[in-house]
Amino acid sequence: MRYIKNPDLARLLAQLRFTPPRQRHKQLEAAENLLSIIDKNKEYPFDFVCFKITGFHPRNLPIFTPPTGLSEQSLIKGDELIEDLQVFISKLTSLLARPVALQRQKIYTVEQLAQTYNVSTKTIQRWRRR
Repeated sequence: MRYIKNPDLARLLAQLRFTPPRQRHKQLEAAENLLSIIDKNKEYPFDFVCFKITGFHPRNLPIFTPPTGLSEQSLIKGDELIEDLQVFISKLTSLLARPVALQRQKIYTVEQLAQTYNVSTKTIQRWRRR
């Protein structure tokens, strides 16, 4: 089982389980949008990540003070953030899961999607992982 390596992001996910479902849907969409703009070669402060997902700036973050005397937040490498966000999105999605009978829209099986798009079921699985 995959887990979130960044402790701040893991704590954020734990806190989101207390938000109302409608708000969690918005946060899920925001996390997916954030994942699409992350550059694996850059570094990102957790404050930025948290704000992009929740719309709020976190309080009481641990601050690293370098020898220059300027306060800096610890940074998350882009490639690590991509991996953690994929797990974050997966786990947040599972918090929102509802029985198929309660869904408002039509639900397709993997086989139905493969047939509709004229691709193999393995292609559908690869798309899901992305």
